[in-house]
Amino acid sequence: MLSATLPSKAPVSAEAQQAAAARLGDVAIAAALVLLAAAILLPCYGDFPMATWDESRNANNAIEMAAAGHWLITTFGGVPDHWNTKPPLLIWLVAALLRAGVPPLLALRLPSFVAALAIVAVLFAYCRWCLGSRLAGVLAGLLFLASPLFFGPHIARTGDYDAPLSLFVLVLVIAFERYAHLVARPERRRWLVLAAAAAVLGILTKGVAALLVAPGLLVFAAVRGRVARMAGDPALWCSVLAAVAVCAGYYLGREALDPGYLRAVWDSELGGRYGTTLDAHAGGPLYYVRILLRLTEPAALLVPFLVWRLVPWRLITWRLITWRSWSPPPSARRIAGRDSLLICLLAGASLLLAISSAGTKAYWYAAPLVPLLSLAGGVALASLAGTSGQGSARPGFTVALLAACLGALTVVGQYHQFAGIVTAAGSLENGQLWYGQALEQFRREGVSSPLVIVDGGVANDAGFAGYTPVADFYRKYATLRGEQVEIASTGTPPAHGIRVLTCDPRLVHRYRFAAGFQPVFGDARCVTGPMGAN
Repeated sequence: MLSATLPSKAPVSAEAQQAAAARLGDVAIAAALVLLAAAILLPCYGDFPMATWDESRNANNAIEMAAAGHWLITTFGGVPDHWNTKPPLLIWLVAALLRAGVPPLLALRLPSFVAALAIVAVLFAYCRWCLGSRLAGVLAGLLFLASPLFFGPHIARTGDYDAPLSLFVLVLVIAFERYAHLVARPERRRWLVLAAAAAVLGILTKGVAALLVAPGLLVFAAVRGRVARMAGDPALWCSVLAAVAVCAGYYLGREALDPGYLRAVWDSELGGRYGTTLDAHAGGPLYYVRILLRLTEPAALLVPFLVWRLVPWRLITWRLITWRSWSPPPSARRIAGRDSLLICLLAGASLLLAISSAGTKAYWYAAPLVPLLSLAGGVALASLAGTSGQGSARPGFTVALLAACLGALTVVGQYHQFAGIVTAAGSLENGQLWYGQALEQFRREGVSSPLVIVDGGVANDAGFAGYTPVADFYRKYATLRGEQVEIASTGTPPAHGIRVLTCDPRLVHRYRFAAGFQPVFGDARCVTGPMGAN
């Protein structure tokens, strides 16, 4: 009798079951793409020693911030750093990870790793849930993962600014496209807030570089006839003013505490460095085009196809044949994801033009192009395959596309392994790269401190005398651990009984056979031992 009074459970409809299965499949695909990116980056993150330039500078900024607790001003050698004038978002993240006890090299590179994984997730999520194409999301993710440029040193593999910057630029472009495309005001404003947040985070990561896509976004708005609507939207102006206020608050606050910072920013980002070739980073106007083609970037190689897909050939053919002025049927005008394709190409062209016109050329400046071109390529290939949100009208062609992308990804994976071997073999001439590995090995073998690192420094064109950034970082990290490690110049010989470490190739052989030196450990790169009686 009791069971008869209980309400019966409503049966689940077949449509609801299919929708739940589709959502589960989407989550599984996204997770598989993210795990694939993690499998490329994480297992061998330590195979690449800390880079002498940029990455080691960021590492020193972060560890000094973590030790001193000055979170607004980045320092190097205890004084405000006006050589690296980038805003401190990346430095904040690395400093927080170091204070949390994360191993130093992983703490330095984890923000770049997470940014690369997040880009994969964003590409798939946007294609699947905004454009309604699962295949476009898969292809965009695979094209991105098959990038030897992005997944090489100085971008996703190292603790530099360009991977996080690329994530924020991608989100900015996607959110702006959604804002321009949608009609419903509440939903448009949510995307507008996301675009403003991405712009702020991008600026706090690498300054004005986050806004190099802005001219392309404005051209997109003009081409799609959205300028008047946007100009009359108070929410847009409020978002712009809020973003300007946040960024200006940082820059003005830093200038108040660190006079001369804004002048250094001007010289670094907008003035002298933009029009001047620094550190032999030279190249012509087609430098980045050659870089993309030389590295056989799959997404970049698709650019002619993307432009071809963007042109409404069926509309042009209709009007040429019929010679009519009225609009053709909707089927002749529809190109799946055309707005996404258009905004990615315009934003990418804006970025490419800006970095190509700069005096200093560096391959990692092109990093934000890779996610944009990957998204455009995934959308165009899925459209060519005749896909909808649930499948494909040409399953054989779809399978062939997937197989081709997976094959490219396999080749790139082998490239990574080869690049790692070449890097390790070719870096013996720069002893700075090996101090981290040497000190860690000493800890495992119970070698005690105090320890003096003797190094002559890295030759450079920046005017730094005795520049030892990698050794200096690991000295500071040892100090945080309570160890006694110091750095001495080659002109100051250590006292009797002091344990010496050098990985400077100019000194390794000299110390190994020097009178009064007792080597207890050494290999082709480094040597250590106590100084004996002379």
